[in-house]
Amino acid sequence: MKKENVTYKWTFEEDGEIEVVYDKEQIIRLSEDIAVRTDTDSGITIERIAETSKGEIVYIEELFHLHLDEKVSNAFDISEISNLSAVGLLTKLSNLTLGRDAS
Repeated sequence: MKKENVTYKWTFEEDGEIEVVYDKEQIIRLSEDIAVRTDTDSGITIERIAETSKGEIVYIEELFHLHLDEKVSNAFDISEISNLSAVGLLTKLSNLTLGRDAS
């Protein structure tokens, strides 16, 4: 697993006007095409990504999103993921949804 700092470029269109927003995020790449991202506003997202020939990461689709309140999201340390097994990650995520952290 590899931790990376990336910039997401979000493009929104409303009433014919296009708005572009850039968010700096920290992700953990679980594999070449799967990443975990925490969002303090809404929770933890597991996404399918791709890498361009220029080395840019492109969001493909959301595979899983765990909604968490802001307090729990802020307390979650994404760097812990790199030290967890798959079972450990699922246990950590299930504990977060129950409002407790048993790490």
